[in-house]
Amino acid sequence: MRYSNLFITLLLLFACSNICYAENWEEAFNGDKEIYIDTDSVNYHNDSLYYSVKYFDNNLRADVVAIIQNKEGNAGVVSTCKFNEYQQNKSLANSMTPKIAPELKPLNTNSLLFNANARAIEINNKNQQQSQSINKADNVDFRPYMRRLQRRIKRNWDPPKGSETKKVVVLFKIGKDGTLLSSEIFKTSGDKAADKAALLAIAISAPYEPLPKEYTEESIDIQFAFDYNVFLK
Repeated sequence: MRYSNLFITLLLLFACSNICYAENWEEAFNGDKEIYIDTDSVNYHNDSLYYSVKYFDNNLRADVVAIIQNKEGNAGVVSTCKFNEYQQNKSLANSMTPKIAPELKPLNTNSLLFNANARAIEINNKNQQQSQSINKADNVDFRPYMRRLQRRIKRNWDPPKGSETKKVVVLFKIGKDGTLLSSEIFKTSGDKAADKAALLAIAISAPYEPLPKEYTEESIDIQFAFDYNVFLK
């Protein structure tokens, strides 16, 4: 069995980066209309929720990336660029940082943004919950616990062949007594077999050690990255 180096992060802080370029596009269909939301781009800034979407513009006959601003239930487009231009010149991302949309309108169920907006709110709520947990864990030294957890998961990880360039990030929740409460792919590798192997490693490594006694919450969320780029014998 071969293993790569694993990088573990306890409750990754979500920086307030407003760059629209990102890597994790997720389908958010609305009826027969196709739109994608970049789940990595969701962030809350100056009383507004921002996120990036990609869709096909019939007038331009091209895929377009747009930054969306949502404030108090109303949404609007801050800026746009063609997706192919955007891919060719990633520095465009730096010029597309959120400001203020010229117009904010209520979203109805027929809006192209309706499902994407709902998904952005869901992701933001999860991010805020994780950020709150970070504050409660600040005074607890989790490093020894995480080193043991890392070794445990690594022993149970059997990465599929042909995944040498893959990276999977799993988000999972551990209860105070070490019970695995939930797990999900936080960032996909784009390879179902690699994602499945990562989730399986998390599952069969349970139950985990009880959380440190100094940590008073009932559970904690952990982001665990399986990086296939560096393989060890």
